[in-house]
Amino acid sequence: MAVLYLLYSPLLTAQSTDDEGAIREMLVEAYVEGIYVNRDHEAVIKGFHPDFILHVYDGGNLIQAPLELWLGRLQLDGTRNPESIDYKFDLINITGNAAIAKMLIFENSQLLYTDYFGLYKFEDGWKIVNKIFYEHN
Repeated sequence: MAVLYLLYSPLLTAQSTDDEGAIREMLVEAYVEGIYVNRDHEAVIKGFHPDFILHVYDGGNLIQAPLELWLGRLQLDGTRNPESIDYKFDLINITGNAAIAKMLIFENSQLLYTDYFGLYKFEDGWKIVNKIFYEHN
């Protein structure tokens, strides 16, 4: 058994590294750049599954918002955000075709959000299927 692990371990690590890179790239393009920097609806849609659900904790209540409802509340008019936006990946964990990612979003060096994403890998790549978050004040 240990011999099989040693033989296949580099392959599993390479696949995991490729998937982690793909997840990072998709989150930056669809989420960070799409929502916060370029406000580009088309870029955002590419990274989200159509059945995506945003879960919002609101004073002890849980609100669930489907993708189009949530996106309709955002300013996705293609105008570039004048504020300085930055991000940090805090965690990406992958098991097969399922993954979680934790990302910190900063505006003008101030921490705005801690985001937790649930992702699945589909034929056309990794897609965000749900999100919860904490808004920092």
